[in-house]
Amino acid sequence: MSALSAIDIGTNSVRLLITDSAGRELARVMRMTRLGQGVDVTGDIGDLVGEPMLEHKAVAQAHVAVEVIAGQNRRFDPATIAAVCFTEPEIVSAGLLPKEAEAAGHDPVSAVFPFQANGRALSMEAGDTGGFVRVVARKSDHRVVGLQAVGAHVSELSGEFAMSIEMGARLEDLAGTIHVHPTLSEAVHEAALRALGHAIHI
Repeated sequence: MSALSAIDIGTNSVRLLITDSAGRELARVMRMTRLGQGVDVTGDIGDLVGEPMLEHKAVAQAHVAVEVIAGQNRRFDPATIAAVCFTEPEIVSAGLLPKEAEAAGHDPVSAVFPFQANGRALSMEAGDTGGFVRVVARKSDHRVVGLQAVGAHVSELSGEFAMSIEMGARLEDLAGTIHVHPTLSEAVHEAALRALGHAIHI
């Protein structure tokens, strides 16, 4: 949960420090200077307050900062922030890798579904490049703690990856969600099925 940790009201400005529940800075030195009838708001968010240095994180922090300034009870405490490498092939990751999940004490189960067995990847001639979707979950309750993918256009899976972790999805949730055919997202469904020991297309 975010909190307004410090405030200093001057003649022409307001200086704020906004932190998350762990005391990490989310926004600092917010200044509001009266310019005629309007208000100019500037401040430090995003890269200036640490990793991950991603534009979509900075925008989300900016929204929270402005809403806090407006007096709303808002917080910036995401379960994950997906990251994408726009390379060829693309790489997307949200949450924990298998070794990170193990180090965090989750006793993970993980499964990989290769794009060689995905109709959409094959139709794009991207099935033979070694691409895949991997799901990482806790063995105890099957809660998904990480999702990764490598392959053509996998950046488009980043929203599903982040939402699955943010909403506390379990392997059964991913496996039970009907994914459109033929799409790359079917590999998410198949990876979850494989982690549950019920793989269909591999």
